[in-house]
Amino acid sequence: MKRIRATVKYLGKKFWGWQIQPQLPTVQEEIQRGLHQITGLNIRVTASGRTDRGVHALGQVIHFDVPDQYVLSDFRYSVNSVIDPDIFLCWLEQVHPQFHSVRDAVQRHYLYLLNMGNYSPFHQDLLWQIPYELDIDQMKSAAAYLEGNHDFTSLVLTKSSQPDNQVNMKSVSIRRSGSLVFFHFCANRFLHKMIRTIMGTLVDVGKNKIPPHHLMKILAGKDRKLAGETAPPEGLYLYKVLYPDHFNGINSKFEEIDFSTKDIIEIFFR
Repeated sequence: MKRIRATVKYLGKKFWGWQIQPQLPTVQEEIQRGLHQITGLNIRVTASGRTDRGVHALGQVIHFDVPDQYVLSDFRYSVNSVIDPDIFLCWLEQVHPQFHSVRDAVQRHYLYLLNMGNYSPFHQDLLWQIPYELDIDQMKSAAAYLEGNHDFTSLVLTKSSQPDNQVNMKSVSIRRSGSLVFFHFCANRFLHKMIRTIMGTLVDVGKNKIPPHHLMKILAGKDRKLAGETAPPEGLYLYKVLYPDHFNGINSKFEEIDFSTKDIIEIFFR
């Protein structure tokens, strides 16, 4: 057997998240079904992050083990031909047998896409559409308070299964292009519904419901009730996951999905 690492893109609309759930369609179940159809084996797939229902991925990283006789280029084509077309294995490569997509990850990047005013029914499953202008400068000021090592208890699901809610938020950047606003989050890890709760809170800042410095009080309070509503899943994308350099230049594979703002606009609005 050999261990395979793959990068996967998917649209989350029709799936109840990544993780297998009884009687519900999930991304993990669909990929494992495809692997079984090709190999006849029950192959378990492990992903770098468990995206929720409706959340998309541009660079989900998975690993699984397959028999040695499979040629990876042919294998990728075979799997993509039998799984749901809303899921696509971008590339596969053999890695060290101890590589683990979750434990070995050192950075995770997410994007959140928001559209102000210029409503489009054709893209309602791809971003959060808000029918009015937000104060982006105020939102940028608020986002700065999230950077660094913090306890994010106030900004995660109340009944989180995590033993602690400490996260090292490397950066939060916000860019606007016309009616579109792009939020880029980078951290060592993300907790359940953390980004969506952050987004709901930042939108409250953009509405001038709360001042930017109120983010400090929210973090210090360690109470979910202090934060804003949970933003919808449609605008959230698992962008990329990075690993230590000793994994044979593994991060260079993300060059093919390292979109600029212009690229993303063209993908979703051309």
